[in-house]
Amino acid sequence: MNFKDQVQRTMARIYLRYVSVLFCVIAAISLMFKRPGKKAEKRLLILKPDAIGDYIMFRNFLKVIRESEKYRDHHVTFCGNAAYREFAVHFDSGVVDEFIWIDKNRIYLDLPYYVRLACDLYHQYSVTIHASRSRELLFDYVAKISSPVERISHHGDTVNILLPYKRISDRWYSRLIWSGDLFSFEFDANKNFYETLLEQPVSFIKPFLENTDDTGAGTEGLPQNFVAIFPGAQLPFRRWSTANFASVCDFIQQKYQLEVVILGGNPDQKLAGEIMQLSHHKLVDLTGKTPLKHLPAVISKARLLVTNDTMAVHIGAAMGIPVVVISQMNHYGRFVPYPNVKGINMQCVIPKEYQKEEARVLTERFKNGSEADINLITVDQVIAAIDRTFQRNSKVEI
Repeated sequence: MNFKDQVQRTMARIYLRYVSVLFCVIAAISLMFKRPGKKAEKRLLILKPDAIGDYIMFRNFLKVIRESEKYRDHHVTFCGNAAYREFAVHFDSGVVDEFIWIDKNRIYLDLPYYVRLACDLYHQYSVTIHASRSRELLFDYVAKISSPVERISHHGDTVNILLPYKRISDRWYSRLIWSGDLFSFEFDANKNFYETLLEQPVSFIKPFLENTDDTGAGTEGLPQNFVAIFPGAQLPFRRWSTANFASVCDFIQQKYQLEVVILGGNPDQKLAGEIMQLSHHKLVDLTGKTPLKHLPAVISKARLLVTNDTMAVHIGAAMGIPVVVISQMNHYGRFVPYPNVKGINMQCVIPKEYQKEEARVLTERFKNGSEADINLITVDQVIAAIDRTFQRNSKVEI
């Protein structure tokens, strides 16, 4: 991990210890001067301020909540991270009555913005479900003030909150549900949570995406046979080097005669440019050109997805596409690798020095994050994973 990443982590610790408390205190003072409105009845707030990968592993449960005996007659408001607004509105408008979006780039730094959010949600709901397993103090407080009656969440962990603060915010909930321990895969923990909350079984065993885009929007001009490459990741230390990705692109084209399409958002265009410069073959660059809502449709056309540990992993899994994920083991076992269940074909590549470790040991070691260098993973390791995937799954046979 480089110096910049270390500074970012240090600032995050300072925020968790001091700044988040200050924001909650000032919001509480502001609410002392706000009169509660009319008593809310049958109004459900679902709070999910996490990243898009977390949302993809959660979103199938929205329909379960919407159709449940407990909440089918409620007005459902979903409050989430604005980063996946386009995706959620496209796929989930049919099961949500109203959306409220949080700008995560602002809320940690802009005190008036946080106070306005607290005031807008104050006592507006009869039930609040805080759907985050790794809760944060800022959003625990939002859950606390949004409903004067019933507030429900995961028992949670201390990944994003200090233990002394968690002991306090645990008491802000009327019910905390034990959804799993640190060895529980995220989707499975969500499944346990909603089966317990709704008192009914959930039949599906993995994330899935329906109604991707029957019109083919976003897939025009794609090669007929291609491998998708996703070189980006929100955090720099989770990005495999562009030189390595270029070598993998060359291998795919030389051995399998498949074209390579590079995917990602606007911030990934620089990475794509570097890969195209370093590669000895012609590549298709769609970074910054594919709207988020169309990304699943594009990935669904791929023979294989090769990606860092980011949201693309979960889209590929939801679409039933074979995935090779390059992971430096951040929260290993929680988000990747996926369990070996029907519909999942995933190879998770980690640094060689950790391959002999048992999965439970790695999960324990990296439960709060990893500082392992992702570039300890070699090109040969990823190539071997690609070969295994081609050999095992008929969808990628040439």
